[in-house]
Amino acid sequence: MSNPRLVRTSKAADLLHRKAGIFLYPPHMPEDFNSLQPLVRHRVEVYGGRYTAHDDISIGGLGWFSVAGSGVKAFDIWLPKGVKLFRRPALARGPRISAQKRALAEQIKEEELRRQQQQQQENKEADTDAEKDTMSETAADTTKAPLVAPEDQEEFHMLISQCFEEGQAQEQQHHQHEQQQHQEKHHEQQQHNEQQNQQVLQLPEQQHEEQQQPSATC
Repeated sequence: MSNPRLVRTSKAADLLHRKAGIFLYPPHMPEDFNSLQPLVRHRVEVYGGRYTAHDDISIGGLGWFSVAGSGVKAFDIWLPKGVKLFRRPALARGPRISAQKRALAEQIKEEELRRQQQQQQENKEADTDAEKDTMSETAADTTKAPLVAPEDQEEFHMLISQCFEEGQAQEQQHHQHEQQQHQEKHHEQQQHNEQQNQQVLQLPEQQHEEQQQPSATC
């Protein structure tokens, strides 16, 4: 119990009569119990395991009680309105215990994270395998199936023939155009050569005429 009240034995009866249901607990008389109404229900769950004790259930200003055993336990506790209820660790958490609990919590967190990553990796590999199987089935179906439906084969062949003829016509036009350019270039070269030959022939005649003309004397 918290905050004990020490009085003389001779005054205990008077204190009990005056403080019953107000300061002392539990109420010892029906009328004092009725004065605590209304009562409020509090649902409390505590967990105890192999290495952890149950939390104590503490009633503000009144006291506490401990829970024994292991596993999850639930309690319905009725208290006067305004009285608070707490859960507190059964043992004080010193530095060594706190360090151990932090290390244990980190270990549990790492194991959970590792398990999640492993599960994600397995799911990813399963999705990849399923996608590969689907692609393989699609490729196999494409290899077996004809490229063109039977009812469209005649039209497909006509399109191929038309494209082939157009390609040949374009190639022939290109060849003719190259021949024409070659002929034009050859013709221009011939004209250029003839002009040069004429100039070479005219040059000696001009020199001969200049030699026959009398020279002017000053």
